[in-house]
Amino acid sequence: ATVDESSSTELYLTCYVLLAALSQIVEGKREKKMVQRLDFQVAKPAKVLKVENGGGDKLGDIARVNHHLGKLKVPDLKPLHTILFDMPGKIATMRKNMRLFNGFPFEVDSEPYIKKKERMMKITCVRLRTICKVLDLEKGGNQSVLIDRIMTFLMSPRISGKPNAYCYVFLCLFSYIAALDSSDDDEPLIKMIKKPPTDEQLKETVKRLLKDANLEEMTMKKICQKVYDTYPEYDLTSRKDYVKQTVKMLIS
Repeated sequence: ATVDESSSTELYLTCYVLLAALSQIVEGKREKKMVQRLDFQVAKPAKVLKVENGGGDKLGDIARVNHHLGKLKVPDLKPLHTILFDMPGKIATMRKNMRLFNGFPFEVDSEPYIKKKERMMKITCVRLRTICKVLDLEKGGNQSVLIDRIMTFLMSPRISGKPNAYCYVFLCLFSYIAALDSSDDDEPLIKMIKKPPTDEQLKETVKRLLKDANLEEMTMKKICQKVYDTYPEYDLTSRKDYVKQTVKMLIS
């Protein structure tokens, strides 16, 4: 009877443990996991630059402006490109875009005009003067004066008629040559007829001087000087070697 009671007790305990474990499984709550959702963001389309018709002359058609656009570095051109198109621009197309610009499409004192000037107030005077240099404008004045000057020009760019840098150099050179030519008008005609002595003439001069010279006292320096004195109108120092060779040949 004792064995039966012990077996019954063990069986009872085993069943109790199993039931307790089963109860925990049934009543227990499963841990919830956070669901990660993929967030697909549609990229905004890039702003397309559009060169609108302003009615003025294209910057590329204005010789001096076109020269500055090609000469200045890209960092110096970005502020102007931003003013013209409200974006910095790409290196590959920046100069091309600016050369096509021919004025703003809005009116003076309109809302776009006022906003454009307000944004330009953030640009330093140094950069504004660089913009004036590109546009071939005066660079003097404070920030407000510079902005008004730039906007007045950009509303309707016009060809000034000034020659570009290369033409200016050419004109200066032409004027200098013309001045040289005119200075010859005051020279005696005899100087225009006379020409520097030929090698044969120098040879005959050396021969004549040696014929009457005392070779024991005459030096190469003296004979060269006598040749120079024979032709005072010309600088014969560059032909000194020829004179010396001629002397050596004639006395040998």
